[in-house]
Amino acid sequence: MARLYADEQFPYEVVENLHRSTPNHAGIIICTDDADRSELAERINVTISTSEPLVGKLISVVRPVK
Repeated sequence: MARLYADEQFPYEVVENLHRSTPNHAGIIICTDDADRSELAERINVTISTSEPLVGKLISVVRPVK
């Protein structure tokens, strides 16, 4: 099971710089906002499950266009 730390509203440039400056990080997951929190949680879970190990990765979870 992944241990996650959540924060909101980091500009993409900040996240990209963090990813580049510290390549041995535990993994960074960025998400587009989705009012349907259950669907968002499911997409995050699927993405994490198929991307492990997360070490050093920058992973995007994008809300599908409806």
